[in-house]
Amino acid sequence: MANQDRTAEKGLGRTTPASIRTPDVEAAFRSNYPRYQYCFVDYFAEQLADFSRVFHGDLQMVVLLATIGQISLSAAIAAETGGRAVSELPPERRGMTTHRLADCTGIPRETVRRKLLAMERKGWLVREHNFWFLTPSGDDTVARKDLAGLDDRAIARTARLYTTLARLVVAATPT
Repeated sequence: MANQDRTAEKGLGRTTPASIRTPDVEAAFRSNYPRYQYCFVDYFAEQLADFSRVFHGDLQMVVLLATIGQISLSAAIAAETGGRAVSELPPERRGMTTHRLADCTGIPRETVRRKLLAMERKGWLVREHNFWFLTPSGDDTVARKDLAGLDDRAIARTARLYTTLARLVVAATPT
């Protein structure tokens, strides 16, 4: 496994980002901390500002939607891996309760409830047996379709971050 983790790209004699182990990445970030920190904070601040604009300053709603989205993505991956439809999974695998969302996020339960209801009014969420889910829309969700511009900007921003950090890591990793 160690040989597989550190394989050099054939013919180039250098380590590729896909072959670098997590401890190597951490070491590269630590040894180039000012560059790493600048790149990350630039990305993070731009991402937060974009969320803030789109969600009119309501970053708690962003956290709740992201948390439910992660459960939804996890369910989709599990269903695909098992050769099943997402709807065949039990509700606790596909969604979250208000109480669990409050526990996971640290947002007061009443605030969580109000924000979930607001997202339900937008058509982004549905509730089934006290579990909240992203509202499906064909092969996607209503929220993803409504937030497509935000998603496109986030993908471009993340690609820039990846490219910059990958160069930093490759430059700091011994061949």
